[in-house]
Amino acid sequence: MSRFNIFLYLFLVCSISIPVSAADGKKKKDKSAKEKGPRVKLKSREWTVGEKKFKALLVKQKYEKKVWLILDEGKKIIVSYKRLSQGDKDYLKAVKEAYEKVEKMIAKIEADKKREAAKHSGPGPLFTPGNQGKVIPEAYKHYALNTNLQTLNQKLGPDYDFYHKNDKTPKVFPEVHIRDPKGERIGVYLHGAPDIKNRDTWNATDWTGMSGQVIYFPDNAGNPGMDRTALCWSRHGENLPKGSKKWFNYYQLHPTRSRAMAAYGWWCANPDPGIANWPRSSFPVATMRSRVAWSLMGLVALRNGVIGSTHCGNGGNEKFPYMQLPPNKIPMDICISNNNEFAFVAIWDVKEIKGQIAVIAIKAGAHRWTLPGLGHSAMKLLGFIDLDKMKAPMHIVTAADFVVWSWAPGGKLYTPEEQKAWAKNPPYSTNGYVMVSSREEDSVAIIDLKPLYGYFRKMYSDPKLFATTEETGEAKDKWPFTFEIAKEAKPTLIRYIKAKRPTAIAAGFEGGNGTQLREFKHRAFIAQEDGELLILDTSPFYKKKAPKNSKLKIIQKLPLGGRNPTCIALGRNSWPTQRLSIVLRGDRMVVQVQVNSKKAVVIKRLQDKRLKDPVWVECWTTRGAQGFSIGDFNGKQIVNYIFDPVDSWGKKYFGGLGKDGKADFECTGSVSYPGRPFMISTAEIP
Repeated sequence: MSRFNIFLYLFLVCSISIPVSAADGKKKKDKSAKEKGPRVKLKSREWTVGEKKFKALLVKQKYEKKVWLILDEGKKIIVSYKRLSQGDKDYLKAVKEAYEKVEKMIAKIEADKKREAAKHSGPGPLFTPGNQGKVIPEAYKHYALNTNLQTLNQKLGPDYDFYHKNDKTPKVFPEVHIRDPKGERIGVYLHGAPDIKNRDTWNATDWTGMSGQVIYFPDNAGNPGMDRTALCWSRHGENLPKGSKKWFNYYQLHPTRSRAMAAYGWWCANPDPGIANWPRSSFPVATMRSRVAWSLMGLVALRNGVIGSTHCGNGGNEKFPYMQLPPNKIPMDICISNNNEFAFVAIWDVKEIKGQIAVIAIKAGAHRWTLPGLGHSAMKLLGFIDLDKMKAPMHIVTAADFVVWSWAPGGKLYTPEEQKAWAKNPPYSTNGYVMVSSREEDSVAIIDLKPLYGYFRKMYSDPKLFATTEETGEAKDKWPFTFEIAKEAKPTLIRYIKAKRPTAIAAGFEGGNGTQLREFKHRAFIAQEDGELLILDTSPFYKKKAPKNSKLKIIQKLPLGGRNPTCIALGRNSWPTQRLSIVLRGDRMVVQVQVNSKKAVVIKRLQDKRLKDPVWVECWTTRGAQGFSIGDFNGKQIVNYIFDPVDSWGKKYFGGLGKDGKADFECTGSVSYPGRPFMISTAEIP
């Protein structure tokens, strides 16, 4: 029985149901109908629900005070009746009531179908057409609250098929070279050892790799959609037998999500253990780490407002602290300050229909609140920054003026001498900014963090004020104080910048391995859907006074040669950070942009037949091997590439890239997922 008939049966059958069969288009009269007199047709009516038509026929028995309602859906007829307490004068009333009930039933069925369809469709436009477009509340709430493939696809923006559906000749993509594509040495670069069969017994004295979280839209509804994945690994040391002077270098640059993978699979977990330790776990929407510091732990934002901390797999006794945002505050994206002091979350308030930024203080495992540190042991919501001209923030990034590579100096803040030293030469950030973008509103907002950093500097460097930080807790008047108590700490909104459908943003930072461009920390990047990269001068944020609108300038507009850039990845501190890697979903392309002192230029382009729908790029490095991992959404995979020859402490044992040694990229393997990957966040594993 169809869903329609189930609803109809429960609704219409009061005390008796009489099935009526149909043969050759004629209804057979049952014996009871003959005995009580012929049926007299009163009225018929048709309804259309979607693509189906339904017909209702009202009849009466000649000698009985009854009205029969016969509703015909194809070959199935359900009959019900209504008893009448009076004579024929009530027939018209009964007819009217019967039809009203049917129409209400039909309306309910239509509404149920629409609600069910909405679960599997995108929200459509969020704003009414025109420059003064107003938000459409139903679409706004649908976008924020629904987790389905269509909504996620709309968030990612147009894909290759959208832009190329009218191409007369399908493009033939090249296949990037991979070494030993079918053997056990996929992604393996080995020097100083004959084979890899006994690799686990090698006397390695140095090893490292990168691991972290991959968020994907799962094929199975029971899958939470977040795994811990290892992207790369390397081991170095003396070869066997012990005492041998021969040094080996073993690079495994094939990604894996399997714990069975030798050497580095133990970092993997399916699903990520954090998601099972947070309450009311729901679909993860964003994950991020500090892009500068050695950040073993990252934060994950769930659709239900939980912000949780999880590991890369080398955290020892793993703990997973979390916090819960207030009701109706739906996270869209998250970022963390350079040294893990604060987290900033792009928020849609579905009750007030407004955009906000949540500011969260982070307590490091070995340090006080908001001081640089490796791990996260607690979080506290300080408050919200209202975006008065932005209702739909999509992406968020941050930068500051100071970078600690791994952890904070081991000073004792409770001594007056140390407090004075910190006040004079503070080894922590003193100013910076947050940048948040809205594709649907053609806008980017800039927020000044000088009040926030300045307030915490004052509290930690003044002996009297420092005493008030000793009592910590969740209450607003316990340290760290919320903005309701510490009003001067609340960051200030500086200005909005117009951008044509901004789809990805990034913020430069200070740090690196000594080869970094000095001006890189004074650059911010805004990628537009049409494929143009806007480069913004952010140096005013690092001056004593807050910048005026006129001093924030776009200093370059760079065409990327593709459309719908969905992710901008920065380099890390162990290699030149000023090389950007940008995914262009609309053309199945990844480009690399070199940021120089005067201008930025596109230096490399990657297109590979393996990549069906690239949407994310995550840079990684391990002892001279430098590459990135591409999140392939509809390809349901992550694919690894190196973009420079492997350099083992000055030795290029493995030659150049590609078959001829002159290629720009080389593939090092892939890993499949039970769903569609769309975000990656990893850290170097010590």
